[in-house]
Amino acid sequence: MRTLITTILAAASLSWVAIPALALPPVPVPDAENLPYEAGTGPEDRSVPFLAWFADLTPDGYTEQEILMSGEANTYEYVDNDARTFDVQVATSGHPYTTRVLLRHPIDPADFNGVVYMEILNATARYDGAPMWDFTYPSIIADGAAWVGVTYSDTTANFMKNVWGTTNFPAPAGAQPRNRSRYSTLNVTSRRYAWDILSQAAALLKADWAGQNPLAGFGVDTIIVTGYSQSARYVTSYGNSFYPQYSTVPDDPIVDGYIVAAGGAVASTMDGAGFHRDAEADPRNFNRSGGYTVRFTTESDVGSARVRVSQDDNPRIRTYEAAGTSHVDLNGGIVGAQLSAYQFGVVREGFGCDLPPNPIRTGVPLSAAQHRLANWIQYGDRPPNDRLIDYDALNQEWLRDSDGNATGGVRTARIEVPLGTYTGDSPYSGDNVVTGILCRSIVGGFQRFSDAEIVDRYRNKRLFLLKTWGALLRQWLDGFLIPVDAWPILQEAYELEVEGLPDRPQRKKRPRRSGQR
Repeated sequence: MRTLITTILAAASLSWVAIPALALPPVPVPDAENLPYEAGTGPEDRSVPFLAWFADLTPDGYTEQEILMSGEANTYEYVDNDARTFDVQVATSGHPYTTRVLLRHPIDPADFNGVVYMEILNATARYDGAPMWDFTYPSIIADGAAWVGVTYSDTTANFMKNVWGTTNFPAPAGAQPRNRSRYSTLNVTSRRYAWDILSQAAALLKADWAGQNPLAGFGVDTIIVTGYSQSARYVTSYGNSFYPQYSTVPDDPIVDGYIVAAGGAVASTMDGAGFHRDAEADPRNFNRSGGYTVRFTTESDVGSARVRVSQDDNPRIRTYEAAGTSHVDLNGGIVGAQLSAYQFGVVREGFGCDLPPNPIRTGVPLSAAQHRLANWIQYGDRPPNDRLIDYDALNQEWLRDSDGNATGGVRTARIEVPLGTYTGDSPYSGDNVVTGILCRSIVGGFQRFSDAEIVDRYRNKRLFLLKTWGALLRQWLDGFLIPVDAWPILQEAYELEVEGLPDRPQRKKRPRRSGQR
């Protein structure tokens, strides 16, 4: 349960939060049913979720399950669209829907910390993706939190219902096609239903008494709605216009916080089909709700995502821009390839940019921001203040150091102890238009120092490791590192191979004195 200090902070903040002027209807608890989870050996008994995780979660004490969730959704419209206010009202009602919800959570309720990260699954590829889980799952598991992915899009629902498992998108290599009846009852006909789908999913998870709740008996205390890239615009609008909403407990909002990750300064329109484009003048592009909010931006996105609302405008918001990170990094590409192989039996190839992909792990500072947001909500433990990449407004350019790396912002260990120049984008000299867009705006690049430059900078591997340890310690003390995320970085540092870089300091030979043998 929330602590007294959090309750006091919430009460004190009512003077400035943007609560919708018109009371929204109470959120009903929807129906839900478990779906089977059978790997099977043939087309009749193979029935696993789309987006099932490719690794076994049981050694970590976690499990994966999937439910069908059904209810009725309203559509909404702005009360005064011309004035660009947040307030919404019901436009139409009584629209039946059935969607799927994917869950990953501790097997034993005693291991659960009370926090659910509810991700608006990304629809950019026209089928569901879960970049927030992909980036942050080590810390979610380390904390004992739960992750829930919600399908809101008509496009991705139709993919699962009508396309996945067919000739174009087969089951993994060597396996028979999936059970085609798994998603036969999916019914998401419009993105206008997204808002009620999200609210009802949250209401279901907080209804600890409800038998249809897949987390009944776990005691869900805190729900944080998250979204990465395209999904982030839905998080912004959802936070602005639908906080607070209540279900069975009138003094406990069904959603407590929001993470807007790598989404730019845009927000979805209420029909879900477009977004508010005027980032400077339209306040609906920024989270100003009463819910606790973190805006996390990679260097790839900072040009379009520099947010003009800060913690000074809204003390429940934090804005973090992570220097040297990219929208898609090397580790994200590796995870994506594994997911592709598991879902489709196809290993996705690299993007083909001119530079190698950015090896800085975007998920490291993102995980820390996510963890700190949960502590803020549960215990009143305030996260670090805003961190913005340095910008020269006069010359309209982002500032960089002598190595070409961005200054300011959230500082990761590797950008503090660099092995090259890390950028949020990559040049592309080919003639494929789509690849060019991906490279120049999404896929990060890395230009490695020469071996001679690395030797000159660090002199020996022991010193490089000590500097890396020190940078990780500073990042942890600064509030942007979870210990579980430090180990892969240290492992990479230990495995570094550079020609001419000795393992330890070289002892200088002492000159012989005259007469010595």
